[in-house]
Amino acid sequence: MAALLTTYDSGDRIWSGSKRTFTYTDETSIGKIIFTNMKNWPNNVSQINDEDGGTVTFNEAITWAIRVAQIFKKKGFQYPDVIGLPVRNSTYVMSVAVACYLNGTPFHAINPVMDEATMTHVFSITKPKIIFCDGQDYEKVQAASKEWQPDILTVTDPIKGVPHIQSLLDPTPTEAFYQPEPLKEGSQQTMAILCSSGTTGLPKAVCISNRSLQHDFPWWSRLEQRPDHFSHGNGHWLHPHHNPKSLFSRLLCEARGEVQDQLCHFGASPYVSPDQLSRSIERSHGLTSVHNLYRRIHLYDHTEKSSGAL
Repeated sequence: MAALLTTYDSGDRIWSGSKRTFTYTDETSIGKIIFTNMKNWPNNVSQINDEDGGTVTFNEAITWAIRVAQIFKKKGFQYPDVIGLPVRNSTYVMSVAVACYLNGTPFHAINPVMDEATMTHVFSITKPKIIFCDGQDYEKVQAASKEWQPDILTVTDPIKGVPHIQSLLDPTPTEAFYQPEPLKEGSQQTMAILCSSGTTGLPKAVCISNRSLQHDFPWWSRLEQRPDHFSHGNGHWLHPHHNPKSLFSRLLCEARGEVQDQLCHFGASPYVSPDQLSRSIERSHGLTSVHNLYRRIHLYDHTEKSSGAL
């Protein structure tokens, strides 16, 4: 009985079980939220590789992430240890990032095309304990981190004698019972580190808190009601709250150009409606549904027109 998570109030003579915790609160780690939703919808496709057409389901992605997170914990990595990710989009990158969230160890993502001097400067700020990179960048990453000599693994282009990401993906006897690590510093705990543009000097490290991630991606809390509204392509999450200057703007430009070409071919007005753009994007990228896309296009067009960008 002592092993059960119960309490007894002798005054009211009431036994109580453990307190219920809500899934979506400021104190819930983004790793826990991702873990819960991926476990709830294991067969959903979470990633589509534009280059080879390969797909990854939630079940595959979270299973890989759990195995990597267990390795992190076994090595003693914990907050505020940092994981370096100077990588291009590929099959396992998302799972490594999710593993960082699960373990509560922030990742430091940088552009892999940085020159050695810039990469040395940026990584010297956080000194990652382990770095995942593409094989083509291994020597540059190794030179940039020689001051503290972290473990370096490749995620693509395997190199003889250098550990590869697949060496971390062997099944473990405890993966079925894995639970994400709780936050150590509450909602303001740093969960990701990105880089500034570097236009006013060398790039700076920009810390993103757990709370910021939750508020930037509130669609996680709606995923249980509409699991078909999650789509992933080429390493980016396609949702209305994603940075419009990245994948969304590219899709929008591609779709607008495609529809305009069709309209001009038939002598029609080159104006492209949000409905036409929505259908074009969904058709071109094989998406069954894109969350709130019609409204997102309206907002995007309004913002661009107001700034004179269109």
